[in-house]
Amino acid sequence: MDKNRLVSWGWLLGIVLWLGFAQAAGAQEPPVAQTSQTEDVPRVPGAEPEAVPPPSSRALSEWTYEELIAEGFVFEDAASAQSRAVGTLLGATAGLVLRGIGHWYVDDYPTAATLLGAQVLSLGLLGTGLVMGAWDEAESSALAESAMFLGAGLFVVSYAVDVLGTAYSDELGLPTNSLEPRRLGLQLRYIYIQEDTHDLRHLLNGELRADFRRVFGNIRTVQDVYLNMESYGAQVGWRVLQGQSNLTWAAVELEGNFQRWKGASRYDRMDAGLLLGVSLDLGDVFRHLENFAVGAHFGVGQRLLHHRPENSEESTRWVRGKAYLPMELFTHMNLTESLNARFAYSRGRNHFVRIDSHVEGLSTLEFVYKSARNLDLVFRGEFGEGFALSGALNLWFWDR
Repeated sequence: MDKNRLVSWGWLLGIVLWLGFAQAAGAQEPPVAQTSQTEDVPRVPGAEPEAVPPPSSRALSEWTYEELIAEGFVFEDAASAQSRAVGTLLGATAGLVLRGIGHWYVDDYPTAATLLGAQVLSLGLLGTGLVMGAWDEAESSALAESAMFLGAGLFVVSYAVDVLGTAYSDELGLPTNSLEPRRLGLQLRYIYIQEDTHDLRHLLNGELRADFRRVFGNIRTVQDVYLNMESYGAQVGWRVLQGQSNLTWAAVELEGNFQRWKGASRYDRMDAGLLLGVSLDLGDVFRHLENFAVGAHFGVGQRLLHHRPENSEESTRWVRGKAYLPMELFTHMNLTESLNARFAYSRGRNHFVRIDSHVEGLSTLEFVYKSARNLDLVFRGEFGEGFALSGALNLWFWDR
């Protein structure tokens, strides 16, 4: 190898090594060095160098996976979302026959077993009611109606829990339940009734509500637009048990109601009842169902009647009517942050829509939209032998 070629290879090797070291030095150079170089650049008056935004103000596309997890973001793969969608479809269809199949499909076996047990109990109550109703005795008939009511209500509520619980069986959970009690408020409601057993069509309802967590109550009035009926009522209750969630409680309630009918049937009616109410936040039992409430009211009541003949000045005496068993099964949850849906199945709660032997209870579906902090918009539908539709405003004067 001649001397010139050796010198050339030496220069080439030196250039390569120099470039390598220069690149390594640039990679290890601290950011302060770059900042110091910018200080030599002449500044335009009024212009300042752009500050580096803090992590919380960066676009989500610039966040790392670890940062998103730390901020509470939840990631769900496509397979999990598809499994939940199929489970919801199974709960809505096959769940009519086999309760809990939706939760079983998404591997939530404890909830599935509980719902299956609820279905077995509901069918047992319905069968008991049918057998007792065949005896055709007054006492047996009352018990049969109660058993049929409880069986039908439990069947419907367990179906709703299966479908909605499967749909929300992920880590995101349900929105916060906005139907939690508030301190003091006023409800104004218009009611339209389609019912063949009386002449009522248009009613106006006002109700003042108070709730101080342990003690709660309301006073209310319902007036017929055509002055054929007026009604006044009150309720007071005490929560003997209050869970960590505002949706979990047990209470004793006393309620009374007075009605005066002025149409073709002129009479007064007075009802008094003692009830036990319970409510459960299902999240206390099944974590993914937090903010999903189910509950019931059971009690005893007595009715008094006073007939007022139109062309008679004689004062008739109050007559004791039959005792009755007021009952209600209910469930409610938020569909969005502001929209709550409540379903109830009830009997013996002073409804203006009647029920008969073919309809064991009154079905009520109510939507409450929280349009502002102290204002709710309410729409309710009631379905029995007839139906009633109503709209209301909730005005809250004192929140928690």
